[in-house]
Amino acid sequence: GLTMAFANQCAGIVATKADGTTIHGRNLDLGADYKWTEKIAHYVEYTRGGEKVARGIAFFGTVGIHTGAHLGANEWTIEQNTRPQNVTGPEWVAGTLKALEAGGLPNQLLTRKIVLETDTFVDAVEKVSTTKWLAPQYFVLAGATEFQGAVITVGRAEPAGGFYDIQMLNKAAGKWCLVQTNDEPWEESTDDRRPHAELMMKLQKEKFGIVDDNVMIALRSMPTCNPNTLFSWVITPSTDLMLLDMGDCANSPLPGER
Repeated sequence: GLTMAFANQCAGIVATKADGTTIHGRNLDLGADYKWTEKIAHYVEYTRGGEKVARGIAFFGTVGIHTGAHLGANEWTIEQNTRPQNVTGPEWVAGTLKALEAGGLPNQLLTRKIVLETDTFVDAVEKVSTTKWLAPQYFVLAGATEFQGAVITVGRAEPAGGFYDIQMLNKAAGKWCLVQTNDEPWEESTDDRRPHAELMMKLQKEKFGIVDDNVMIALRSMPTCNPNTLFSWVITPSTDLMLLDMGDCANSPLPGER
């Protein structure tokens, strides 16, 4: 997690409820080489002076954050997703060394620092988007007040800066949902996960409304949920309600069954 994104396929959803507050859902998918990590994934809480300040999902033996929430009156959440440019082999090594020379900073340790030390969604978006990261990646964030949701795209040692690099939920524009699945948000999806998740969210909104359970159902439906999915996590920052499902996708509930 120091130099590159650990998860090679992930799905992130931020969507607004009827009252405008935001729900954040995330699937963490790992390739077959990492399936053993399901045995070491665990829920963690971070405390300071005896008070809980953050929580998330982590792996035994790691100290960084790839999925987490800053707790408090202005709770906000974050996930990190791999970007296709984050390749392996000689090209990856050369890119990493170049990013180090340019001041690029490691992913999960710095994300942990931001989660523990940043009090608001607005400040978190600012920090994530202006940081020079060591690896190209995506970040999905949600906040506790109306229409606080963002998908941020960053390159190696390059802060987000282009028009498309920071996508936000927007009430005036009618943008109530954003989905991120390891491809450029401004381009056609490279697989079926994003269009399926977008369709599921649209159907859930029309038939049942956007609530925590329905976001989980969208995440746990195939192909958004797939054999590589390690866990699905849903949290509403305004209420601190959290759902966590580490079961097999085939056993996931249908609408009305949860």
